[in-house]
Amino acid sequence: WELRNSEPNKSIEIGLETIELAEKYKDYKNLVNLHGYVGVAYRIIGNYSKSTDFYYKGLELSKKYHLPEQEGFAYINIANLLIYQEYYTNAIENLNNALVIASKIDNKLMLSYVRLNRGRANILLKQYDSAMVDLNLALKIRREINLKAGIAVCYKYIGDLYKEKGDYFLAIENYNTSQQIVNQ
Repeated sequence: WELRNSEPNKSIEIGLETIELAEKYKDYKNLVNLHGYVGVAYRIIGNYSKSTDFYYKGLELSKKYHLPEQEGFAYINIANLLIYQEYYTNAIENLNNALVIASKIDNKLMLSYVRLNRGRANILLKQYDSAMVDLNLALKIRREINLKAGIAVCYKYIGDLYKEKGDYFLAIENYNTSQQIVNQ
């Protein structure tokens, strides 16, 4: 996972080897997680087809082994890929599936990812009011769980929202807040 951005091909190689071990030892939770990790690495190198395969296999396995947390994150991974491919409405549908799971199992981290990514998709759909609601909810949750890097990301996307709305003063203010958090 830690190599996904710096060495995605190495990350894929290690991930595939580890998937075999998780299957061998029937470690289903890590098996599902690994499909997501390998899917992310494939997305980073631009192989959306392989990424899709791993995300959907992870989703299938999470349902098979009754792992709701992993199922929710699988929906989020699928939604992120759909956002990259500009299928924003389909992304929101997957995020809504994750929202139901996050609420049911009371997973605040998952809920913050759902809200953040729904906000991103709504910005791209020019649904600015909905985007603002979701981004502010993501920010609130991330403050509650003290997710510093995640708070910075929220401010960055709120800045993007204001930029899209043409309010450059508030966009810059939010970008600066994000940068200050990162630099702390």
